[in-house]
Amino acid sequence: MEIGNNPNIIFTQLPPGEYQLEVKSTNGDKVWGDNVYRLTIKVGYPWWLSVPALIIYAILCIIIFYITKSVIKNRIRLSRQVLIAQVEKRHEQKIYESRLNFFTNVAHEFFTPLTLIYTPAQHLLEQDGLDGSTKKYLQIIKNNAERMQKLISELMEFRKTKSSNMDLNPENVDVKSLMEYASNNYVDILKENKIDFKVEAHDTSEIYSDRNALEKIIFNLLSNAFKYTPRYGYIHVEISQNEPDKTLYLLVRNSGKGLTEQQMAEIFDKYKIFDTPKLGNSVSNGIGLNLTKSLVELLGGQISVNSELGKSVELSVVIPSLPSDHSLVVTDEKDSLQKEKNGQDHLSPRKDTVILIVEDEKNIRDLLKDVLFDYVIHEAKDGVEALKEIEHNHPDIIISDIVMPNMDGLSLINKLKSDLKTSYIPIIGISAKASVEDQINAFNHGADAYIVKPFHPRQVISTIENLLSRQMLLKDYFNSSMSSVKVKDGIVLHPEDEELIQNVTDFIKNNIDDELLSPSSIAEFVGVSKATLYRKFKEIIDKTPSEFVRGIRLEYAAKLLRTTKLTVSEIMFKCGFSNKSYFYREFLKQYGVSPKDYRNQ
Repeated sequence: MEIGNNPNIIFTQLPPGEYQLEVKSTNGDKVWGDNVYRLTIKVGYPWWLSVPALIIYAILCIIIFYITKSVIKNRIRLSRQVLIAQVEKRHEQKIYESRLNFFTNVAHEFFTPLTLIYTPAQHLLEQDGLDGSTKKYLQIIKNNAERMQKLISELMEFRKTKSSNMDLNPENVDVKSLMEYASNNYVDILKENKIDFKVEAHDTSEIYSDRNALEKIIFNLLSNAFKYTPRYGYIHVEISQNEPDKTLYLLVRNSGKGLTEQQMAEIFDKYKIFDTPKLGNSVSNGIGLNLTKSLVELLGGQISVNSELGKSVELSVVIPSLPSDHSLVVTDEKDSLQKEKNGQDHLSPRKDTVILIVEDEKNIRDLLKDVLFDYVIHEAKDGVEALKEIEHNHPDIIISDIVMPNMDGLSLINKLKSDLKTSYIPIIGISAKASVEDQINAFNHGADAYIVKPFHPRQVISTIENLLSRQMLLKDYFNSSMSSVKVKDGIVLHPEDEELIQNVTDFIKNNIDDELLSPSSIAEFVGVSKATLYRKFKEIIDKTPSEFVRGIRLEYAAKLLRTTKLTVSEIMFKCGFSNKSYFYREFLKQYGVSPKDYRNQ
């Protein structure tokens, strides 16, 4: 390249490397000389591509590699730990569920012996001549049998029923009285173990809440306290209320070895089973307090635990009063029992009434025989044997267990209700299955009543008497003239009255265009006096004969307006009206519009 007289040469964007610059010159005559001047030029790398920079890059890459590897290893380790924790949790839940299944199945079997404890105790309590001590211990047996029934029912429903699905039945509840009732069940334990038990109620009145839920909460709190309080220990209960909003504050404090921080965090976990320090040789299972927590939360409250290790445990419950937007029905138990007793006084068992008891447990059959001693009792131990017994002796009523071998109660009920010869026999189902679904299932199969074990003797007797009374009422009804009574347009009609009205209606329709048709001619037609006709019409349909005739005439007029093209005047005469203004006025009164407007509709 020629640069002329410019002494500068500029090269741009040369890649890094070594270059040779060759220069020639000319003389004044512009003749090129032979000499070539050479200059070596080296273009260096930019700093970011220099050796030190590359070394730094390499070091950074190595660092990033190790960091990445470490992060991946940590993530893999954490994933494994989470997986192991999940597997352990599932295993823990599986163990919990298997234990709960086992105890649920065992609990179901408890209902039969529980029935044999509760029902005889109740039966004996109703006997006269009991001394105070005997009556006291029988009452304790009965109360604890009822409590055991509730606990077994809770255990059986625990897995399939969550507290959020439970129905609340709010009422005014005296918490102090409820606490006294619950603590009375532990009197003997208090005396035996020399436990200092105190209840302090500060400014307490009633709280509008669910009695059943509150009872379970109090029983579970007391049960937990008594379970872990050592001999010569103490249990202190404090009850108070916030006056403006009636919020309930309940605190249960008991002495003992206390709980660790971890145990306090897990005490309400139903899936956590841990051995607490031995306070009364018991092991915590988490179910009671978990259920308590669920019930407290269902009532809109809170429960907390506090403990001093080696000293005491304190459970604190706060429950607000429920909104008073539910209907409140307050019943007095004594009054209801007295009414029940009075109601039964007029029911005298029929000595010839035959009752068939179908039950696979002989002890239950014997118990029912004792309760129903006024009746003729036949027995069968399963459905197959019951069918053979019914072939020879038709009972007046059947009491059948639901769960039996060979043929269960539901199959027996279904078979009997499907047979015309036995479908009329009332059947009472008895079972330890207390859920609503089980009862509905029994009713769907044809059961007339359902009694849950353990049952009250008076419940069995009352159910039988009601079914027998209902059967007698139906029999008396169908044997009386009332069975032929009909109801038409809200009016009760006896057969003879219905015949009279029908005959008069036919007579009016056959003479509807006769404007001289009157009550006198109708009375003459049916063969009674005019006064008798008026009295019968007022008794039967609360109308006079004239009103009845006018109504039929207007109905016929309306029909002609709808179905013919006759003029209003022609229709008026066809229906026995001679006065146009009178016809228009009565038509308007009955149908709310004039005849012309009625036709246009």
